This record gives sequence, structure tokens and C-alpha cells, in this order.
Amino acid sequence: MPSRAGRALVFVALAAGAAVAAAEPPTAAALIERSRREKSPVWADGDRATFFYRGEADGVEVLFGGDVKPLTRLAESDVWTLTVTLADLEHAVFSYSFFPTINGKSAGKPAAGGWRGPKAPPGAVVKSRLSGKLEECVIDSKALGGKRKLTVYLPPGHDVKKPSRVVYAADGQSIAPFARVLEPLVEAGRVVAEGDPAALIPE
Repeated sequence: MPSRAGRALVFVALAAGAAVAAAEPPTAAALIERSRREKSPVWADGDRATFFYRGEADGVEVLFGGDVKPLTRLAESDVWTLTVTLADLEHAVFSYSFFPTINGKSAGKPAAGGWRGPKAPPGAVVKSRLSGKLEECVIDSKALGGKRKLTVYLPPGHDVKKPSRVVYAADGQSIAPFARVLEPLVEAGRVVAEGDPAALIPE
């Protein structure tokens, strides 16, 4: 019968073996099944987020939270994955885009989406049809030496005779989707287009 010290050593060895087994990465089949079950290429286990991509490529990167990270390809498969630890992930909201490359060149349109934690605040209301106006104009830019197209959103009830607040956005293609989120806030009185600056967001 092994001594107490011997039994302790056996227990430590078994525990260490279990830890190593638990740390083994999931197989390609397991990741494919998990993605199918989650109906998403991103899922969370506690504060660990897993990114999943499937397709032939020389390399795959994911952009999320303003950061770009490479995915690792699982051997003898077309499955790519990355696991990161993010604090308070259950309250997090982030967008992501996968960028596969072949021979150093983009391999098609990036796959993109969004992830929202189970305890994250509800998503913004997005209006499908605007009551305000989207206008486009072209101006001459002396600094850039050419013409630049501008997109302007005017909220419902906009009066050109009154001063209004202005939001300047560098990416003009973002104005239309931004307006569809902004307009419900204007109509609900949560964003005020005119008046005291302190009343811009009254809550």
C-alpha cells in the first residue's frame, strides 16, 4: 500500500495531467460544430472570446475593438481560430471583420458582423426609412487639390434660419447608417438638435 506521501505525489501527477488535457486546443470538427450551434463565428466562455473562420487562405486576421490579430490555422484543415481574454465580456459589444489573404492579397470581401454579450445594454433602434433628409454636394478642396463629395444629414424639423449643432465625420459613407441610429434619438427627445448645449443629451 503506497505511503501518504506516495499517494500525494500520485494525486499531484493526475491533477497535472488533467490540467494539460483541459488545455488542449479544440479540434477543427469541434469548432465547426460549436459555430453551427452558436450560429455565429464568435462565441464566449466566461471572459474568453473565440473567433472562428473557415476557408482556404494563406493567412487570416480579425479586426475587432480597434485591434488586428492573426488567427491560427488548425493542421490539415481549413479552420482558423483565435481565442482572447476580454474583461467583463458578458457586458461587451463589439464589431468584427475577418480578412483572409492568399499570396499576400485580399481573398474576397471581408466577412463582418457584431457580437453582443448576454448582459450588454440593448442595441440601438435603427430606423429603416428616414423622416429627415440626406443631401449630397460636391465642393472644391484647395488642400487636397480636387473635388470632394460631402453627405449631409438634416434631422426632421431642421430650420436653416436657426443655429444647429453639427457632427463632422471623416468617413462620408458612414453618414447614412449613422443617421438611421441618430434620428430615433432625436424623435424621442434624447438628442436635441438646437438650444442649450447642456440639453444635447438630457439623460
